[in-house]
Amino acid sequence: MSNIITKLSPANLRPFLEHLARLNGSCAVLTGAGVSTDSGIPDYRGPKGVYVTNPNHKPITYQQFTISLYNRKRYWLRSFFGYERVAKSKPNSIHFNLTELQKQGLISSIITQNVDGLHQKSGSKNVVEMHGSLDNVGCTTCGYQISRDDFQFQLKHLNPNWERFFKPEDPSDIKSTPDGDVQLSDSTNYDQFNLPDCPKCDTPTFKPKVVFFGENMSPNTRDQIYDIIKENQMLFVLGSSLTVPSAYRLVLASREFSIVNLSPTKYDDQAKLVFHTKIDEFLDELVKLKVKLNY
Repeated sequence: MSNIITKLSPANLRPFLEHLARLNGSCAVLTGAGVSTDSGIPDYRGPKGVYVTNPNHKPITYQQFTISLYNRKRYWLRSFFGYERVAKSKPNSIHFNLTELQKQGLISSIITQNVDGLHQKSGSKNVVEMHGSLDNVGCTTCGYQISRDDFQFQLKHLNPNWERFFKPEDPSDIKSTPDGDVQLSDSTNYDQFNLPDCPKCDTPTFKPKVVFFGENMSPNTRDQIYDIIKENQMLFVLGSSLTVPSAYRLVLASREFSIVNLSPTKYDDQAKLVFHTKIDEFLDELVKLKVKLNY
């Protein structure tokens, strides 16, 4: 049975910090959507997550995206309106504190379920993106790739009238997802949204370089992640509900793991330590304690 801590104090943080120091850098980090909520990017299962605010939400699957032009138009129109909000997001204190812990040699690599690129923006190294990145787009027919920024420019060029369609008076009213798309009215006519053809094979089959539901991560990424798990004594889980198989299989494959998450996970009882607290407060206090104790 793990030790579950719900109130932060130097007394209950110190044993974790001492253990982390003894590992001498043999600690990898797994981050989920809860790490990026303070950057304005929602999560799926948190208290204000997509599945809470919209219980009927169903993310598009890989099969749905690939077999239907209409589904691709639907996805890309929603992404067209949501992308710039994600692209302009900034790292928060969680990202910067992880970068600092990495610089100090307490953690080695960061495995992230997120596709927002905020770990890299904060200066972290050795970041592996389990589910890819929104930064790039690839043709599913021939493999041609372009940047998401260039693709956004093409979408604007092909759809000059659509930007005027989506102008909420209050930006906070926008209902977006962790993957950078927004929820639109059921009456939206997606057929009128134009997609660019691939310049190499002339097909409108561009897809973001992220792993959709029902799609497998690349073998190279999977091998890289499991090599990290094997090389490190501990996996430190931050802001992940550990619901999807690609995440919970990592904790089961690790030698030991600890969890910081506001809500319980079904793997809490198997963890070495569990902190049910806000991640930003946990890392702020951990870094302060490290400085005070000169670890």
